[in-house]
Formats: sequence, structure tokens, C-alpha cells
Amino acid sequence: MRSEIVSVGGAEEQSREQPTPSSSLLTPHSPLLIWQFAAACVLLPVLEKDGKDKGMAQSTRDRLYATLDDRWKALLASIDGLSDEQMQTPGVVGEWSVKDVLAHLTTWEEEGVHHLPTVAAGKKPPTYASRYGSLDDFNALKYAENAKRSLPEVMTRLHDVHAQVLAYLDTVPDELLPSKERFRNRLKWDTYSHYAMHAKHIQEWRERS
Repeated sequence: MRSEIVSVGGAEEQSREQPTPSSSLLTPHSPLLIWQFAAACVLLPVLEKDGKDKGMAQSTRDRLYATLDDRWKALLASIDGLSDEQMQTPGVVGEWSVKDVLAHLTTWEEEGVHHLPTVAAGKKPPTYASRYGSLDDFNALKYAENAKRSLPEVMTRLHDVHAQVLAYLDTVPDELLPSKERFRNRLKWDTYSHYAMHAKHIQEWRERS
């Protein structure tokens, strides 16, 4: 939150509209001024600290949301103007097409929605090695599943799951959002760092094509 500061000009304008109190009524030792000064000494440090604390927490959240939004828009910009045929042409990342890459990104956002609450609770999700053999095995499994989806379905899921991520983040306490936290590290790799990595792949593929 930003504090509004009354300008000196505004204060002077007000002083012209209202009579100035007589010096005999308000002296430096007036009980009213002494009380106001004492109240200010007590309240201002509390208000300033409260404002700084809230500002820092809000700033962390704002920066995170801005990063997510910027990286997401960059991802969407990387596919802008591609035809349905181009979206399904292999060769973007290995044999993967743009459609495959987008489905892959959705898979990992789904994993985030599923596992981030576990991380937020201070627990560790099961490893992919223990469940699937390796990360590569997990990605191969999901690639086979997503290959059966149509392009419209992949695009719908891309936006729907992303909206789920954002809705979930609105419920996450501020203290989990700083970059040093395990929660933020998991979020980063499931979302905005992942977007940037594959947006770059798509852009490089477009330049080669």
C-alpha cells in the first residue's frame, strides 16, 4: 500500500480557509499539543513497522505474480501465429512438436497443483525415481498419454490448469513465497522457469524453420 502525503501547498491552502488558532490557546506547552506529540511518539513507530511488514510481504507476492505473468505471456507469444499444422510438426525438442511441448508444460503444472500443498505442509512428495524409475520415464509416460489428445484439448488444458495454479497460489501464505523457500523452488521449476525454457526452444525452432 502506498501512503498519500499532503502537499505543503495543500496545507497552506487549508490555512487560508480556516482561522489560525491564537498563540494564547496553543502554546508549545499546551496540554493538547503535549498529548498529540505523545500519541504520535507511541503510534508512528507501530504504524511504520506494520506498513513495512505488509509492504514487504505484498511486494514478494507482487513480484512473483509479475514473473509468472511475464513468463506466461512470453510462452504464448512464442506460439502466436502458428498454424495447426505447424503446432503438430515434430522437431521442436527432439521429436516433440509444439503441441507436445505445451502438453508437457501442462503436465508439470498439474504436478505442481498436486504436490505443492505437500511441500507447503513441510513434507516431501515421493520421488519420481521411486514411483516411475526416473524423471525421463515419467516424462515419456505422460508424453504417450498426451499424444492421444487433440490440439484443441491440449490448448484448453493448457489454460485451465494454469488457472488452477494461480487460484491455488492465492491461498498460499506469504511466508512460503520468498525465493529461499523450498515451496518457491518447487513452484519455479513447475511453472515460470519451465515456461521460459520451452518458450526459448519454440522460438529457436521457429527461427530454424
